Amino acid sequence: MPRHQTLRATLDWSYALLPEAEQRLLCRLAVFQAGFTLDAAVAIMESESTARSAVIDGIANLVDKSLLASEHSQPGANGWRVMVGKSIICEPPSTGPLHLTAITRPSLR
Repeated sequence: MPRHQTLRATLDWSYALLPEAEQRLLCRLAVFQAGFTLDAAVAIMESESTARSAVIDGIANLVDKSLLASEHSQPGANGWRVMVGKSIICEPPSTGPLHLTAITRPSLR
């Protein structure tokens, strides 16, 4: 169990260092377990009226911080994937979902 606690503490620390906009973006993108495209990322941020250019910048920043991985280098792939699961980065250890409860768009499931 101590390793899991250490991993959790490391991810919590990394998450806490992100600007609030990148925290929201990362939590929203974490719902895509198999990866996502730019259009899907823009669509999921629509409810916050986030501009397409801000989503692109946020994705680039999260890739630079190794929280997202580009899948453009793989044949047939066209997008990104979150490097850690939503339960690890967006839910406090004992109190349940923090940001993900607001995501209810059926077209994005």
